[in-house]
Amino acid sequence: MRYWSGIVAISGLLSASLPSGAQSQIQGTTFIEGHVFNKWTGVPLSGALVRVLADEGPPRFLVHQLTDQNGFYHFERSWSISQVPISVICGTDHDAIVGASEAPIWEGAIFRRDIYLDAPRRLKRCLPRE
Repeated sequence: MRYWSGIVAISGLLSASLPSGAQSQIQGTTFIEGHVFNKWTGVPLSGALVRVLADEGPPRFLVHQLTDQNGFYHFERSWSISQVPISVICGTDHDAIVGASEAPIWEGAIFRRDIYLDAPRRLKRCLPRE
């Protein structure tokens, strides 16, 4: 398994300690994870809606989840596409703040994408928005 964050890579992270059936399951799965932060304060933003494009189902099928209290999100899937777009929406009292990134996909790897939103300094929690 490889862990990618920018140019940092760590190989063989889990495969040595897993039974062979688990190794084959992980090798076909790609993980995309990271945090959503307030760009100005560095504070993690909880409740941000993070969406990724899945390659099964109808065209433009989106998988989504909200960031936890630490601003963390995590997707565990098998993709057959080489780039996965990631979008983030953070609702505020007045409007929505939007951010985006992209993760390259290699089978059996973990890709880390932290996203920094240009949010008001006081913002620590996003309000629900779709």
